[in-house]
Amino acid sequence: MMNKRVEFILLMLSSLFLTGVLMSVILQGRNVSLTDAAIITLVVENQSFPLKIGLIPLRIFFLVWSLLCLLWIGELFGKREGIFLSLAGGMTVCFVWLLLQGIPFLPVPPEEAIWDATYNTLFGIDFPVFASTASQIAAGFTVTVLIFELCRKLTHGGFLIIRLFVASLVGIAVPPVLEAFFAGLFEESIGSMVALLLTRYLQWFFLFLLLTPVYYILLVPLKLVVGKKHREEVKERFEKKKLFGPKQPVDFFESHQEIQENRI
Repeated sequence: MMNKRVEFILLMLSSLFLTGVLMSVILQGRNVSLTDAAIITLVVENQSFPLKIGLIPLRIFFLVWSLLCLLWIGELFGKREGIFLSLAGGMTVCFVWLLLQGIPFLPVPPEEAIWDATYNTLFGIDFPVFASTASQIAAGFTVTVLIFELCRKLTHGGFLIIRLFVASLVGIAVPPVLEAFFAGLFEESIGSMVALLLTRYLQWFFLFLLLTPVYYILLVPLKLVVGKKHREEVKERFEKKKLFGPKQPVDFFESHQEIQENRI
């Protein structure tokens, strides 16, 4: 059973994760323009598609931040909590979409507008966009957590920088693939799908790398708060186990007494 400090860290990181998810929904369609220059122009089927990674959707900033919160949870608590939270994030997006579908039917005075620009921005988002965001969070974040966990088992809990790099290189490829897939369902253009996929992947990858030092810096106080005992309990699951070698003799009476105590 978790102590109060461990529960506090888990609840705090979960809250930050869901806050980032909700902000990514609210700020759909808003972009941050760093540069208008295209790093390369992709030519598919005699059509040109410039890759402008400097035009970054604001929701990607919040989704990358949510992913960092998820990997903090994966590092401190394990993959089960991370997978459950990924699914909860996807369900939250679906719940928001269903809630927004019902708001226009609420009785309001005809002379009053509902939230003006914010209202129009939210209701300008159609179902495919919400479906794309929900799938990116549920499926994409789950895959990233599983890859992060697999690398931790292979490295026996060490080499955090390598685990983060592999998670950023492989795991975050899933959200751009899903976004390009949903966009391609309506555009029916292979070139636009490939251009969107490459653009979004590079944006996810570089943003994740830029925030990796933040992950390291904030991981230190998080570890101090959860305590050494909890960290050792988590670390024991990934220690290297000996497959060969002499086995310790088992005391029959001691093992029998332990079984009885567990039953009691």
